[in-house]
Amino acid sequence: MNTYILYDEDFSQEADFVEKQLSVKKISYQSCEKEMEFHDWLTLEFKNNDIQLLIVPMSLPFLGETGGLLLGLHIRLNYQLPIEKRCIPIVFVTNLSFENILTQSTFDDYNNPQNLLLTEGVYISSDAIDEIKEKLDVAKPLSNYNSFLRRLNIRRNDNTGGHDIANAWGCYKLARVVGISDVVFSKEAIAKHLKQLYAKYLICVNESYNDSKMSYIDLQPINCYGKRILFIDDKYDEGWGDLMSKIFKSAGNGFVCVNSAKYKFNGSFTDYDGFIYECKSYIGQRWDLIIIDIRLNPDEEDVDSKYIDPTEFSGYKLIDEYLNYNKGYQILVSTASNKIWNVNAALKRGAKGYYIKESPEFNYPVSETKRQYELLKNNIQACFDNSDLQDVFKSIEEDIKQKLPKTQEGELTDFSQSISKQLDIAFQLILMAENDEQYAYAYISLYQIIEIVTEELVKEVYTSDDGKHIWCLPNKEICHDYKWTEEKTYQDIGEACFSKGNFPQWKKIANLCFLQWKADDADDRVERLYHQIDKRHDILHPGKNNNKQIKCTKTDFYDLFKSIKFICSKLADD
Repeated sequence: MNTYILYDEDFSQEADFVEKQLSVKKISYQSCEKEMEFHDWLTLEFKNNDIQLLIVPMSLPFLGETGGLLLGLHIRLNYQLPIEKRCIPIVFVTNLSFENILTQSTFDDYNNPQNLLLTEGVYISSDAIDEIKEKLDVAKPLSNYNSFLRRLNIRRNDNTGGHDIANAWGCYKLARVVGISDVVFSKEAIAKHLKQLYAKYLICVNESYNDSKMSYIDLQPINCYGKRILFIDDKYDEGWGDLMSKIFKSAGNGFVCVNSAKYKFNGSFTDYDGFIYECKSYIGQRWDLIIIDIRLNPDEEDVDSKYIDPTEFSGYKLIDEYLNYNKGYQILVSTASNKIWNVNAALKRGAKGYYIKESPEFNYPVSETKRQYELLKNNIQACFDNSDLQDVFKSIEEDIKQKLPKTQEGELTDFSQSISKQLDIAFQLILMAENDEQYAYAYISLYQIIEIVTEELVKEVYTSDDGKHIWCLPNKEICHDYKWTEEKTYQDIGEACFSKGNFPQWKKIANLCFLQWKADDADDRVERLYHQIDKRHDILHPGKNNNKQIKCTKTDFYDLFKSIKFICSKLADD
């Protein structure tokens, strides 16, 4: 069995003696102040040497008289090593008795390294060569790794945010299926979280690293040429910026990250207000997709002892500001929280979907990570498909509502208020629509504006001697009758009377377009509206033409919206 002894300056003579007497090999102890440094040093030593049994002095510099136990934990929980390497027998050399170690030593209350002494594969010896040899002769490796893990009691330090660990692990796992895990894992900002004992313990307990070597090629990367994407996450500088830049590579300069690193020092915000100010500075620009993390201020929001209402999270407040400006923005929420009320709060605020970052505590196998990534890509594509809604909303607010008729006091008239409310209803419906039936609801709601307008502008004024009903326009002109000709134009066939209730909607529109508004493209406008009115009839009366299926698309809604926009643009002149 290849036996190695770890030595430092204080233990060098003893190590030399053991080396000569027992023919073991020596490894120079590397003093490390950070857990990440311990992890990397031990990983390298085990990869460069076939260590099958290890002798470790119990006392180590910077770690105290029982620091060797912490080092032992780092070996046992090193998920980058094969199980057999993690389970090698370890002999701790000390002049303290087992009882003295447990009763007189001061231990780390979070890592509780003393529990290592109660597990298989661990031995204690004095520095007497005979006793060391005796221990080596009987030493056996740890045989039941899962049982060993259950004997440990490693907890998260109160000063270490679970949010940080979850973000780091979630970034690493998603990077595996995107194909840049080596790039992400090499980042100190990621490694410092995933190489601490608590994270290593969680990763080992959940076997999170076992399938991480599986390869995955994304055969259908996201096509986002010409798209504008905004990514807001306080962990931009901890791997997520690299990861998202890879995912949205084809967007080129259209992909924009808020660089949180500019506002930090040693990983913590020194200018959080400046960070949020930059996040808000992009409001008003056109984005095909916005991705926002829920908790952007971990110092205040990643506190286990403090309940924070979901609506108070900084990410939610930012979502509000974006959607208050334009309800058509397509926002996806990313979060390291698996709490359903946090996700629901985001959806209620108007987010179109979410991505829950994995964590060592709530880890998926790589196959499920792939599936979650595909779902994320579907959500992204849905946002791209609906990004035109921000243009619709902007047009409603600026091109329509601002130009509707007003009173002398500058308030919307009752007529204008009716149109405004109906626009809000129609927009809310199209915002939520995902299938033909829901598009139909939005279409019918938007169509009602035509009914509001014609009811207001085309009035029945009197009845003729033969019982016909005469209709009049706001300019006092009597309505005419029209018919469609083979030349694809509308022919005015003079003033007309209509039976009560038998004045077709398209003819009312034709009178407004030709006589009231004198539109230059009246033929095209009326023809388009004729078909849109017909679409309304098919939706409400699907059996009329043996058409029992509702066929309505988002394109139908957009086409009708263009007609509504034209109609409303003429109202200020009436």
